[in-house]
Amino acid sequence: MSTPLSEPAPRPSIHRTVLRLAGCGAAALLIAALLTWSVLAIYFSNLPGETLRAIAAAAFGAGTLAAFAFLPDRRRTSFWFIVAFAGALI
Repeated sequence: MSTPLSEPAPRPSIHRTVLRLAGCGAAALLIAALLTWSVLAIYFSNLPGETLRAIAAAAFGAGTLAAFAFLPDRRRTSFWFIVAFAGALI
C-alpha cells in the first residue's frame, strides 16, 4: 500500500501578505525613530564631557543595529530594545 502524496501547503492570501509587510515596515520605521531619538537624547544629555556623550551615543546606536542585524529572534530583540529605550527615556 502506498502513501498518498501530500499536497503543498496553501499560499497565504495577497491581502495577508500585504498587511504583514505593511506591519513590518511600520515597526521598522517606529524602531528607527525611537533609535534616532535615543541616540540624540544620549548625545545631548548632561553627562560630563562631550567625548563621553558621543561615545555612549555611538555605542548605543551601533549596539542596537548590531543586535537587529545578528540576533535571530526579532521579537526578543525588539523587546530588549524597548527596555533600553525606556532606560534612555528615564
